[in-house]
Amino acid sequence: MVRLYRSKLNNIMPSHGSIHATNTTQQDIETEFEILDIFDTNGPSQGPITTDANNNKISISNAGTYDVSFNISFKGTNERIYTISLFINGVQNVQEITAKRYISQNLTYASTAARGLVTIPAGGTDLDLRVKCNKQGANVAEEVFCSLVVVVV
Repeated sequence: MVRLYRSKLNNIMPSHGSIHATNTTQQDIETEFEILDIFDTNGPSQGPITTDANNNKISISNAGTYDVSFNISFKGTNERIYTISLFINGVQNVQEITAKRYISQNLTYASTAARGLVTIPAGGTDLDLRVKCNKQGANVAEEVFCSLVVVVV
């Protein structure tokens, strides 16, 4: 998913960037947040936004307000709640750009999304998605497809 916006001033494309998980992948999920280590493709980027799918993050070098969104679909382990959340420089986002998804039957497809505005301080910032599960045990997310998109407001 690529979301393109045009500025009202001079019809200029605002700064933007995205990373995507486009190949079928699997990740074991624990009860504490861990980086969603699935991204394989850099989407288009412009301005102070740098995409880094190899390291599962988007970096922003300029302070400002950014529209951040993600969507994810996957198969999950039975009777589990999966929580996916945006982290900024390794800390869970205080604006809580978070989505939860309950899986009722083993390896049933699920999808969810979240979107919000994030204020980025000066000095460089890394954004990544992290995931956790509510139960101990063999928690897995299979056939994961995901996009993380950032656009300056």
